[in-house]
Amino acid sequence: MSVTLQWVQLQLVLVVEYISHQLKQIFLRFWPFLERPIVKVRQGSVQGVTAKLPNGERYHFFKSIPYSKPPVGELRFRPPVPLERFERPILNCSYERPDFIHLQAPMDVLINGTESSLHLSVYTPRLPSEGVLRCPVVVMLPSGGFRACTNSAFSFNPVRIVQQGVVVVTVGYRVGPLGFLCLPDVGISGNAGLKDQRLALKWVHENIGQFGGDEKNVTLMGLSAGAWSAYLHYLAPNSRKYFHRVILKSGDACTESVFQLDPEEKARKLAKLLGCQGSTDREVLETLMKAPARLLTKLQMKICSPGETSCPMRYTFRPVIEREPTADSIICQPPEQILKSYDTLRCRSCPTCAAPKECWEFTLVGIDWTSTTRMNGKEVKQFYFGDRKVEQNSRTALCDFMTDCTFAVTSNLSAEWIARYQPNVEHYHSCFSYDGRLNYVKAIMGVDMRGAGHGDDTYYLFSAPFVKKLPKDSDEYRISEIVVKTVTNFAKYGNPTPDESLLGFRWRPVAPIPHGSPDTFDLDCLEVNLPPRMIRNPNQKRKEFWRKLIRENTSLL
Repeated sequence: MSVTLQWVQLQLVLVVEYISHQLKQIFLRFWPFLERPIVKVRQGSVQGVTAKLPNGERYHFFKSIPYSKPPVGELRFRPPVPLERFERPILNCSYERPDFIHLQAPMDVLINGTESSLHLSVYTPRLPSEGVLRCPVVVMLPSGGFRACTNSAFSFNPVRIVQQGVVVVTVGYRVGPLGFLCLPDVGISGNAGLKDQRLALKWVHENIGQFGGDEKNVTLMGLSAGAWSAYLHYLAPNSRKYFHRVILKSGDACTESVFQLDPEEKARKLAKLLGCQGSTDREVLETLMKAPARLLTKLQMKICSPGETSCPMRYTFRPVIEREPTADSIICQPPEQILKSYDTLRCRSCPTCAAPKECWEFTLVGIDWTSTTRMNGKEVKQFYFGDRKVEQNSRTALCDFMTDCTFAVTSNLSAEWIARYQPNVEHYHSCFSYDGRLNYVKAIMGVDMRGAGHGDDTYYLFSAPFVKKLPKDSDEYRISEIVVKTVTNFAKYGNPTPDESLLGFRWRPVAPIPHGSPDTFDLDCLEVNLPPRMIRNPNQKRKEFWRKLIRENTSLL
């Protein structure tokens, strides 16, 4: 992280805007002169607020609707239990309640939220009383590396999407050890956070019609860790029945690299840090059940394995492959096996690698190049760095290496597997390379590098109080229009460009590979920049280098 004057100024802006946002929640909760529509759902009735979109049209929001019983006490670590009734006949959902407890990015020092809080928010362009036609629905799973999660409009205000006639649901879910601890010998199967997401999808299926949404036209969209989650739901029949398309922004989960390392040992280490003297998993669980949620959240970063400690992205608690298929399970097989089961998937997908260079700021660490990637580490080092020493002025090459290891290689592998083994999946691939004034994620994380960074398309799609309002003739406005309309077109029609009016051409899907064809793969991809264009095989030299390594050292290809 680069602590510059510009970064400090941005952090001060974020603090001021956050305080203002919290004061606005008080206003929304109590101000008597707002229009407050009431919608009846299965658990009771919710009261929201009618407001204005950027174009002046009306829309309605209903914030922090609980969809699960609070996951506390005996429900800690376990699958969520659906909420049967609200605590009062009409629940005031005009303001935001606290998020689920998590480490606050980007410093991972502050702890926000409460353990009892699992909720979602609904934003709709019209209610059933205002029109006959139902709107397509986008369910959004936020980012946060499985250790943070917020669905607050402070970070993800979906008014640009709603303005296109789409209902948006933003979902909060459990993260950290409370969301992804796994101790199966004592009944903790793991993936509680993913099971929260699936329960939210079920809630949407049962209730979204009351908000003017079409439960038969639901697109699941995930950002970063939310995209990893969405990918796993895409592979899970228990989840897939609740949505029809998937948008993956800067993340996929096609290999076992996405899963938690030594999950049971992590649980035991965490219990020892809390003073557990016992030797059985039953005693470990008893210790963890009694621990304060804030302490569990705080200690999660202290139990990384040596390999995780040297990694720039220390996602300690992550999804797991569950032991046994049950009514609650998400995934019980490696993704590779599911994807290679020929012609078993139908759900359309639209993944985005948010840049040819997914810039991450990192602390340079000692890397054992003989074991890196569990392949030929010396060959990898030579490819990216040549004979140069890896040091601070090697940031660009190291960024390319981390981009490929963390995002691009698996994104390409996923695209190839779908093209080769799932011929009936219509699959649109893109990369976001534009670097402009709305590339806030890179700025917030203190990344001082040129080029688009990981998640840098976020604020071309979402609004936020700290995001600049730019004129309609600006390049950023045009990029935002492309990002928003490709998403909403995909949600409406299953095609991001049903005609040529948006881009001047149609976005071509990745071509299926005929069964038994030669072992080559060309990746057709939309590059989101000015002008936008279709490209074939972005970063082809790096792509083919990794295909060669994978073919020579694994059975993946």
